Amino acid sequence: MGKLTVSMTDKERLWGFIYLLLQMLCLPSLLNMGNLLLSTPLSEAQMNLVYFALNFICVILICRKFLWQSLKLVCKKPSSLQYVIYGLAFYRLSIRLMNFLTLKIMPEFTNVNDQTIFAMSQDFFLPVALGLVLLVPVVEETLHRGLVFRLLYERSKVLGYLLSAAIFASIHVLSYLGSYSPGLLMLCFVQYLPAGLCLAWVYVKADNIFAPILLHMIINLIGVFTMR
Repeated sequence: MGKLTVSMTDKERLWGFIYLLLQMLCLPSLLNMGNLLLSTPLSEAQMNLVYFALNFICVILICRKFLWQSLKLVCKKPSSLQYVIYGLAFYRLSIRLMNFLTLKIMPEFTNVNDQTIFAMSQDFFLPVALGLVLLVPVVEETLHRGLVFRLLYERSKVLGYLLSAAIFASIHVLSYLGSYSPGLLMLCFVQYLPAGLCLAWVYVKADNIFAPILLHMIINLIGVFTMR
């Protein structure tokens, strides 16, 4: 089992898990409630940008030591980022296969999360794009790979990959529960598993959280360009 060099402090792990639970269970609802109290409520796209920015700031503050130590390690060993290229290739192949199989099961399938982001980007393309490419990858990789995957991986390599990928996929469909059919949401859930697995693999091989962050940025950048 590969050993990951930089780890979070106990305090970072504790607050990281607390924030992750808040993010998954109630943060969007709290922000929406606060938005309703404004004299002029923000649009859905603006609220998402607020959500992205708030997550980014909180994660940077909570995990600043872990991120700083990881950044210093990148500077000492920049060659570790080569695994981003391999990870991108694996991801593109796996997602093509996943899309092929998904359309065989449900020919009219559309990923509801992608559809929502596309709709928001029509009126606020630049803010949405910047949030997806620059803010979201830092937050999701720090919490889902640096925190969840790392903790599970230390106990079981298989469990680390599978469970962390499942949790990562879940956050992309949780907010749509009750609005779409279970079958559709299950297919959306499965579509995010390749990304979770590839990002975790890159993290282990590069031994640095900034490798999956960079890969995640590239994946989202490609997705942003397809929205134009």
